[in-house]
Amino acid sequence: EKERWRRMKNKKSLGGILLLALTVGVVGSLAYFSQELTKTNEFKTAKYDTTIEEEFTPPTDWLPGVEVNKDVTVKNSGNVDVVVKATLTESWTRGDETLSNTFTDENGLTQNAALLALPNVVKYTDDIELAAQAGKWVEYEGTYYYMGAIKGGNSSALLLDNVTLNPLLDVTDKSVTTVVTTDENGTKKEITTTEKGKYGYDDANYKLTVTANTIQATASAIKTWGSNPVVDYIVANYATIAEK
Repeated sequence: EKERWRRMKNKKSLGGILLLALTVGVVGSLAYFSQELTKTNEFKTAKYDTTIEEEFTPPTDWLPGVEVNKDVTVKNSGNVDVVVKATLTESWTRGDETLSNTFTDENGLTQNAALLALPNVVKYTDDIELAAQAGKWVEYEGTYYYMGAIKGGNSSALLLDNVTLNPLLDVTDKSVTTVVTTDENGTKKEITTTEKGKYGYDDANYKLTVTANTIQATASAIKTWGSNPVVDYIVANYATIAEK
């Protein structure tokens, strides 16, 4: 009887183990509908490329009244509409000496030592018609703003055409005279006198720096230039790229 009871107990234990194994096997084999999806979108940026273009041969013997060709434009070689502003900075030096960009003539008038030909520049006034200045540069407080959006492959109108050394200028030391005298003892004495020129810019170096800032022709970008009557007009009329 004990042996029969032991066998029945072993069968129950084995059945429980098989049932547990079967249950684990069922749970472990469960499956779900599942997908992993990927989609890559490629965005190609526009080509932004602008340059200052010029035709200029630096002179080494620039004389008063002599005109030197210097054609300056801004070119858009990319495919993004741009607007542009520019500044012109002048400096005169002779060795370690800094000369003024202007001088006062004998009539008390202020003259520029270098005369810049700006054929397409209009100075801003309160009554200016900005709509009539399309394709020109408008100077506002020392900054030149181009009135228009420059499309890819196109250039602005000439900002600068040539530079002339003011014809009123002459040499620093106009003449040097040395007088030699001999006293009663036969001793020679030299007296040198120098006649100074009125406006001496000889043996000097003149530098003209053109700085241009181009920016994409969207309203928000142009507004980073700040706010003045010219910039506000450009925002309203030459922001050719729509923003969403």
